[in-house]
Amino acid sequence: MDNSIIGLKEKQDYLNEYAIHNTLYTVGEPLFFSKEKHNFEPYYLSGLSGIETTGTTGAWSSGKETLFLFRLPQHIGQALSLEFTRYPLKGKGLDHQTVKVSANNVLIEQLEIYEGGTFNVTLSPISTDGLLEIKFEFPTAATPKSLSINNDERMLAFWFDQVVPKSQHTCVVQYF
Repeated sequence: MDNSIIGLKEKQDYLNEYAIHNTLYTVGEPLFFSKEKHNFEPYYLSGLSGIETTGTTGAWSSGKETLFLFRLPQHIGQALSLEFTRYPLKGKGLDHQTVKVSANNVLIEQLEIYEGGTFNVTLSPISTDGLLEIKFEFPTAATPKSLSINNDERMLAFWFDQVVPKSQHTCVVQYF
């Protein structure tokens, strides 16, 4: 599956082809990305570099975007909020990361992340198909090697530690 926003037919075809993505998401259940505790797979489409195996508690974004897809038929028409714990990649010549957050092809917010902190993101109501596609775009993604951090040549932007869609009007997004 490529990393572009997918349409309704493609979403349904994908869900039908991969039964694991037929898992209904329970709103408020945290998704974890650590080697000890990871449950994000049923909702993940693309754009993660994989779970780190160095004793850390998360996963790096991979490339210029990361996609998640949630089945939420019980929440059709309801607005949800998102809580994300993440850390921006910064280094020589790059003092921040830009992230664009979209839900079902609608840009929700564009943020310039310089340091750790907290911010609120409210999503548009869940569409009548009961699907919520979350897209993170990272136009300033870079390789650690290009930032003189180390020899890692993966294209990275954000470290995901936890993701929690919530049945609220606002949410907390943490990044450090």
